[in-house]
Amino acid sequence: MLYLSENLKKYRILKNLTQEDVAGYLGITPQSVSKWERGESYPDITLLPALANIFETSIDLLVGMDSIRAEATRYNIHKKAVDCQRQWDFVFE
Repeated sequence: MLYLSENLKKYRILKNLTQEDVAGYLGITPQSVSKWERGESYPDITLLPALANIFETSIDLLVGMDSIRAEATRYNIHKKAVDCQRQWDFVFE
């Protein structure tokens, strides 16, 4: 959940909500929301569907799976390019 903290804050701001608003929807303290956004703790997994619903997004986007997948894709493309280059260098030596 590397991106959860920053995404919680980003989506909250995009929805024009305060930490108090989010806390009220979830029945928790605003301090808990603040800690999540600072990365000091994480919400209970059972709250993720409610958070995604509040922010009108998916759990995948909320936890940053889009970014994680993009990084993995870039890594795989780079690795394949390097492998191909090594094969071609070997053929022409």
